[in-house]
Amino acid sequence: MGGQFSQIIAESTRDKEADELFLENHKISSKEVPALVDGLVRLMPGLYSLDVKGCRLKLLPQNISKLTSLHVLRLEDNRITSLPTVELASMKNLREFNLARNQLLRFPVESLKWIENLTCFVMNSNQLSSLPPMDNLLALRQLHLESNEFTTFPSQVCDLPSLRVLQLSNNRISSICDSVSKLTLLEELHLKNNTLKSICPQIGKLKSLKCLDVSENDLSSLSEELSSLSSLKILCCQHNSFTEIPNCVFGLQNLTVMKFNDNKLTNLPAEIKNLSRLEEIYLQENELSVLPPEIEHLKRLRKMFLEFNKMESLPNEITSLKLNVLILHNNKIRTLPENLHEMKTLIRLSLEDNPLNENVLAIIRKNGTFGLLNTSDMTRTRSCRKSRRISRTFQRSTSSMLSLSSELENGARLSLRDTAPMQVSQKDLHSRESLALKINSKMSSRRLTMDKTLPLLVSKDRTDDMISPRRSKKPEKKTVTGDLPPVEKFKDFFRLFLDQQDFSKKRREVLKKMTPENKWMLMTQYKDSTLDLLKMSSGPNTKEGGSNIKSKAKERSPKDYLALLKERPNKTDILQLRYLLQNHKPDHSWGAMFIESGGISALSTQLNSLVSRGGKSTQLIVELLKLFQVFLEISLKSVLTTSEVLNNVGLHLSNPSAEIRRIIFDAMIQVIQEHPIGHGLVLEATNVHAQSHNIHLMYRFEPLMQPLQEESSLTGLDSTSNELRNLSLILINLIIESVEDLEERFEIRAEFMRLGIQEYIDKFKTASHADLLWHANTFESTGKEDYEDMLRRFDRKTVLKRMSGVSSTDMSKYAIGKNVLRVSSLVLGLQNHFSMQFNSQTLVRDVIRKICLRNPLPLSSEEFGLFVSCGVPTEPLPIFPAQLQGTWLQEDHTIDSHHFSSEILSEIELKLKPWSMFVQCAKSPVHQLLIDPNSSCAAIASALSEHSGMNPNEEYGLFISETREPSSKLLQTDDSKILSDYYSNLSKTQGNKFCYDNLIIVKLKPKPIKVKLVDNSTQIFDIDLDSTVKTIFEQIASTIGISTINIEDYGLKLISPQLQKIENENIWLENDSPLLTYNLNEESEIRLCLRPRKITVKDAETNKETLEIVDFSNPVHELFEIISETFSIPVADLLTQYCFTFFTEDGTERLLNNNQSLRSQGVTPESTILLKKKTALVDADVNIWDETENPQTIVLSEGEGGHKVIDSATFNILVQRLTSVEDLDMNFRQIFLMTYHMFSTARQLLEKLIQRYNLPPSQESKRANLQQRVAVFLKYWVNGSHFTYDQDTKLRLLQFLDKLNEDGLTTVVKSLQAILSQTPPPATEPPLPPPIPPIPIPHTRSILSLTSMDEVELAHQLSLRAYDIYKRIEAKEFFGQVWTKASTQHLAPNLLNMIEFFNQVSRWVATSIVSERYIRSRTNSMTKLIKTAMVLRDIKNYHLLTAFVSGMNQSSILRLKWTLNRIPKRYKQMLNDMEKEMSVEGSFKLYRAAIEKVPEQSACIPYIGVYLQDLIFAEDGNPDNIQNRINFSKFRLFYSIIWTVRKFHKNPYQFAESESIQASLSPMECMDEHTLYEHSLVCEPRGAEASAIL
Repeated sequence: MGGQFSQIIAESTRDKEADELFLENHKISSKEVPALVDGLVRLMPGLYSLDVKGCRLKLLPQNISKLTSLHVLRLEDNRITSLPTVELASMKNLREFNLARNQLLRFPVESLKWIENLTCFVMNSNQLSSLPPMDNLLALRQLHLESNEFTTFPSQVCDLPSLRVLQLSNNRISSICDSVSKLTLLEELHLKNNTLKSICPQIGKLKSLKCLDVSENDLSSLSEELSSLSSLKILCCQHNSFTEIPNCVFGLQNLTVMKFNDNKLTNLPAEIKNLSRLEEIYLQENELSVLPPEIEHLKRLRKMFLEFNKMESLPNEITSLKLNVLILHNNKIRTLPENLHEMKTLIRLSLEDNPLNENVLAIIRKNGTFGLLNTSDMTRTRSCRKSRRISRTFQRSTSSMLSLSSELENGARLSLRDTAPMQVSQKDLHSRESLALKINSKMSSRRLTMDKTLPLLVSKDRTDDMISPRRSKKPEKKTVTGDLPPVEKFKDFFRLFLDQQDFSKKRREVLKKMTPENKWMLMTQYKDSTLDLLKMSSGPNTKEGGSNIKSKAKERSPKDYLALLKERPNKTDILQLRYLLQNHKPDHSWGAMFIESGGISALSTQLNSLVSRGGKSTQLIVELLKLFQVFLEISLKSVLTTSEVLNNVGLHLSNPSAEIRRIIFDAMIQVIQEHPIGHGLVLEATNVHAQSHNIHLMYRFEPLMQPLQEESSLTGLDSTSNELRNLSLILINLIIESVEDLEERFEIRAEFMRLGIQEYIDKFKTASHADLLWHANTFESTGKEDYEDMLRRFDRKTVLKRMSGVSSTDMSKYAIGKNVLRVSSLVLGLQNHFSMQFNSQTLVRDVIRKICLRNPLPLSSEEFGLFVSCGVPTEPLPIFPAQLQGTWLQEDHTIDSHHFSSEILSEIELKLKPWSMFVQCAKSPVHQLLIDPNSSCAAIASALSEHSGMNPNEEYGLFISETREPSSKLLQTDDSKILSDYYSNLSKTQGNKFCYDNLIIVKLKPKPIKVKLVDNSTQIFDIDLDSTVKTIFEQIASTIGISTINIEDYGLKLISPQLQKIENENIWLENDSPLLTYNLNEESEIRLCLRPRKITVKDAETNKETLEIVDFSNPVHELFEIISETFSIPVADLLTQYCFTFFTEDGTERLLNNNQSLRSQGVTPESTILLKKKTALVDADVNIWDETENPQTIVLSEGEGGHKVIDSATFNILVQRLTSVEDLDMNFRQIFLMTYHMFSTARQLLEKLIQRYNLPPSQESKRANLQQRVAVFLKYWVNGSHFTYDQDTKLRLLQFLDKLNEDGLTTVVKSLQAILSQTPPPATEPPLPPPIPPIPIPHTRSILSLTSMDEVELAHQLSLRAYDIYKRIEAKEFFGQVWTKASTQHLAPNLLNMIEFFNQVSRWVATSIVSERYIRSRTNSMTKLIKTAMVLRDIKNYHLLTAFVSGMNQSSILRLKWTLNRIPKRYKQMLNDMEKEMSVEGSFKLYRAAIEKVPEQSACIPYIGVYLQDLIFAEDGNPDNIQNRINFSKFRLFYSIIWTVRKFHKNPYQFAESESIQASLSPMECMDEHTLYEHSLVCEPRGAEASAIL
């Protein structure tokens, strides 16, 4: 035999289980062949597969028959011209015989007739032109005759009764014989690239046919009989001459793939809707201009190719499809569907070379086509849901990808090809522990870490999902010319791309002539991650072994490895392939070529073919699955868009190998995490697995639960089993929690419950393994949330029925119920479904005890019973609420004695028996009644209130008292919870299992009442109407965190809509009165404000006095009219000749400032205001040089960093400090200039500066420096935004400038004169500008509905409007509470605009909800608004975030309980989180903490209401003066508040304006509160049940 082949066989037999031999590119002479065969018989007696490829073999040896175990014989690419006959007679086990690409002139039927079990025969690319009779090949299932010289259809194949696949492509066949109808089992018929002009009708009789390929012929029609092909799934008619799709096609009900590209189609008929199972449609290179609206019926459609047509628009209906691929480039599309952004399942979208409008093109240029979809928000919301419900880091010691180097080093069998063994350095070896797989707290950043010697494909600039796809994704960006790799690098790739896209020959020639830039641009319309591979630079080579790998890659091209993968690869082939893909040698284009050549599809086919191979293929399956993981890492999108690949992976779910299941679980977890379509693909894979293994779909999840059922230790010692259990639980939780719809999620969870998962969950809860414990608790807690949500939406019986989920058909078919008892439980946190066998002796009591033992419950089994919904109630006394039609099973009776049918035995419920409890309804006497603890608290409250004759129009709640006394502490129950959930709050009567000492009280539920705070913002408070006004007042004051508030200063005022309309009056609520006396309802509004107080005003000259009721928050001058009338003094005289004073607590008489409020100046109701004529003493002004710093003129305190700051000082001292030569405090100067209007005027400040400038002779030494300092301050003041003046002040200033000019300060004078020569700012503000700055909107834009707007874009456009107002607000608008009084509101126009925009948005939010007639539409609208609010929070627009939250907390919205119940749980949680963050609780504690973390350079809009409230309480709670000193600490506080609210006003949002959304918001349609409530009552009438809601 020779040393060469002896060595080859010896190498191959190192693996004791080796049963394959592959010889490639070895020159084998005729003399060597017999010796080779003898060696194989001796050394490999169990040889299963023999591949001899490209070895120039001319004949088979006579001793080939000795290989009796051979199943696969492949001899392609040799020079064989004939076969022996008798020598093959003993090869009875041969199943596959491949003679492709040899030199056979005739079909070797005589040789094959001895091989009775042959199922696959391949004779592609020989020289056959006819066939002999073949009736002896009875077992043949596949016959491949592609690329031969047939001119007529070989009728002999019609005598093969078992034939499944017939390949006759690339011949010259012009017709098909009628006898083809005899092939009744044929599944695939390939006739591509022949000369057919018609298809014979007899093909319509091939009822088993699944694939028909007649592409590249000359067909223009199909026979009507083809519509009878009921099993046909794939129809390939591309590259023909069809002008329309034949009618027979629309009768193919099971068609999944339809290819009519490169024909002459002009329209797609409406009948396309009949193809409801269609998944892929190829219509490129036709003359289509429109799609029919009926396209919406193709609910399973995933891929649509429409490039190179004449499409002008797309129907809106296309957006309802869950497409993954939509290719539309090179059309005439001008407009896109409004709801395009809702197509969140798209993975590839191509729109290049269409005449789209400029706005759309701008988005595409900036963010790529996926910028039109805003998928980032989708990822965020999904991530948000998973991070909340599945949020634990899980780490295992073993990665899904083992060290390839280690595997190659440790004895993996080498391929017997003409290459040297692979050399691997020690540096390439690393431990399994170094490969850790982490699923982080957000379940979205799972990453594989590997040694630097095995680098993965990572690029810093990539935005796609090639490797580490769990990193947060940026929008897909359009590739520009600057991203082009070298032309040589993608030249071969482009050729492959043309072949793959199946373009017409004419189109291919045109595309070949394009520039490299255009070629690259064309490929970007179809490819993504694989193109990124081409752009990347080569990875680092290992120092040892790397060169060998590189040479191997050069010798074996991607095409070579693809051929190996398509045939029957061995473990080493896959190891080498994985190594090449992961190490991207010699460059990245290698991996791209392999993937795009069909590597993923080839892998998929291999996995499918290995399903039935059993244990011998375990290691090969493991390696193929690891290769699949590599594909997931380097090109996730390619995997997701490859048909059936995940299904074929899932076919191995039942494999007993733990390693195989671990890899599959890991891959499925990744697929679900990384894309919205992943969840559906995994579910489909479980369905396909069940169907292929003849498992009913009700048991489809059993393979996922198998690791949980296996008996092995739960301790950390059994790490492999626990790792698999952990992955199983993660996958199960993801499968459930990735479902958006509550009902669908509940159904999937119920499937797992029916399979008995609760038993294992309970077991894991006692395990010491932390991860198992956490995931088990996650399953239970999320299940409880969904159960509670279901009870809010449906009645208990419906929920139980959905839990059982077994139809009468299933019970009959699977004998469910025959001696099988099925018990559902929805009590004490046990939401489960049990199945158990029973016999004629089984007692009801035994069943109850068995369930309670299996599932430990906090109450004794004696407190439970079995209840069935049939028969009549057995309780002698009434139960509240009344029991449904049904009966309790007698515990001392057997199951059989009840004589129930099998159907009834499947609907039994484990329930708690009725409890005896003390009940009080309102103020009625206490009664002892039977209460059903299995009912919801809302149902119990309703039944008891009805029983007691309480007002049916009110909503009552259930309260639990700690004892039997109603005066003890009360616990308000949650309406959606059942009473037994509160068992831990109850105390039993001694000696009685079913009687409780607690008192159940039924009374009015707290009502949500609007409370308008002092800053005019509105908050909703849940108010107990049984409380007194004082109690509620203290609750409000405590909640908003105002500790300085005094109950005598403030009060609550009722603002009733009826009073406003009729009497224009409001009612002050008396502190000791119960709220019930005021008839409050959801439309009522309570205002927290300063209560008018009584104060004495006395004329100091006549001693005449009067007692007046005044508002202490108003300035003094607003009292002039009252005082003028009382004391008969003209108002003009009061202004010019009189002043007001009062005595402080220490007896000091203080002059009142007419422009400031009584409260801010320290006046109390106990004070007496004295009316005096002005005297020299009162009007005297102390010169600035006559006042020095001392404890009476200035008080200092220690500020930050030990720096001394002014607490209070006289005006003279403040000006001295401003112009000090020794110390210049810029912060002090800024505070003074912003706030001086509150305690002085511009004229007074100017006079003090003039005094300061005119130094007395004693200060002559300081003259130059001090005068310079005064001049500089004067320039800073006049040039700033805080300088306002009247004409007299200007004249006085000009006079002073003359003095400065005389003194030589000409530079300052010229600068000030230039400023003053400009138009002077008015002393008062102009009238209010329009409420909202208008944005120019073209009239041509369509108006979008709320649900059609993308939530991200909607938030952006609203923020642009809000910022346009926010940036205009000036500091002076915050002083003196001018925004709160009608007489001064003109001084705060922009601030009022901001408040009005807040109110407008809030009302618009509520209007958008109640204006929807149907509950589904209301739910969708509210969900959209919640998502928009989340975006507002993300972009730090707290002002509108609060407006949205406020709008959704209007009383008209809060009462829509059925609508709110339908909001998905995760969106409810989002809303709760936002409400909590913007809550008034603790004076907006959480909001203040959040905004404090926002960098000052960020775009942000603070919630203005917080700071208006701060300003009001800062002003009202601090006097302006302290012992004749200005309280400067108060004004420093003012400055701090105003600076906080304005610090972001120079940071605009960088969002592009959307004309369509702005047009839709102009104007914003808003209802007033009364109309909102009326619409709310129409949506959900009072007391309406769910069935009555539309």
